[in-house]
Amino acid sequence: MVRLSSLQWLSKDYTLNIQFQRHGWTQGMVARPAVTRLSVLGVMNNRLILLESFMNTLPPYPQARLLRADAASVVVTWSFMALAALLWWISAFMLPAVGGATRLALWGMFLGGGVHVVLALLHRCPGCGKHPTIQGFKAPHPASLSQSRAAGWAGVVTSVMRRKRFACIHCGAGYAV
Repeated sequence: MVRLSSLQWLSKDYTLNIQFQRHGWTQGMVARPAVTRLSVLGVMNNRLILLESFMNTLPPYPQARLLRADAASVVVTWSFMALAALLWWISAFMLPAVGGATRLALWGMFLGGGVHVVLALLHRCPGCGKHPTIQGFKAPHPASLSQSRAAGWAGVVTSVMRRKRFACIHCGAGYAV
């Protein structure tokens, strides 16, 4: 049996250091702003049993409702875009009668995109004063690249919808939504 004194876990999102002790359970903290706390419950079949609990120690985003509505409008727009592509393919190769539904899905996509633009202009990052879901030609801040597989404003949207937190693509400040 091998006794571990410490374990370092590297992932795309963060680095976690867990210190083991002989008696009792030990907690490890996340290296970036404390978002997650892991408790080591034990070892079974040479695998760690971890209990994960979320600690919302990130500062709250002051306009969270607007940001959530903005992210939801982007998801609706993406859904209409996928539906329009699927319906176009069906109308082009199988049933020409669904061409009207394709046009309806395209109108839904453009309407959702317009709602996104309006909502994106209504909220700003308190750290830098810029819009977190509007990306210019500059590269996103390095701290925002690890929040999602998608980069830039799409990473902000997926992070808000999935994790209820995000990092600004302009200044890298993290906020809870």
